[in-house]
Amino acid sequence: MNKLTLRKDNRRIKSLDEVIAFEKEAGITFPQNLREFIVAYEGSQLKERYFRRGDILHEIHQVLYLRESDLGGASVEAILKGHRYYKEEGFVPFGVDSGGWDYNVSIKPETYGQIWVDQFDNGEDNPWEFVCNRLEELVDGLSEEE
Repeated sequence: MNKLTLRKDNRRIKSLDEVIAFEKEAGITFPQNLREFIVAYEGSQLKERYFRRGDILHEIHQVLYLRESDLGGASVEAILKGHRYYKEEGFVPFGVDSGGWDYNVSIKPETYGQIWVDQFDNGEDNPWEFVCNRLEELVDGLSEEE
């Protein structure tokens, strides 16, 4: 997986142990590559933020914070609560675009490891759109330009 450039480093977590502790509290297991991505980039804005799949341009405006905080910022914890409330389980959020749509790694057996975006306010019955097959594919395909 390519190393990404931080435009703004807002990381609050310091170790993989913090991610694993969160998983235990939340009753969910992250793929190992997502754990490593969160430790490296949690809460940050990236220089390389655009991913193109065919005619569709995706943007990762910010990597999510792991936990909710009084300091603010979108978090994995808050979006997971929303997914559970709306019965959209099986996805672990890790980033958002500038409009607030969340990017997720699937932990469903049939789509495990795939990247999906939740376009929750697009008016469709199924707001989930496939982005790519693996987190590595997304990260390696990110660029600074649209």
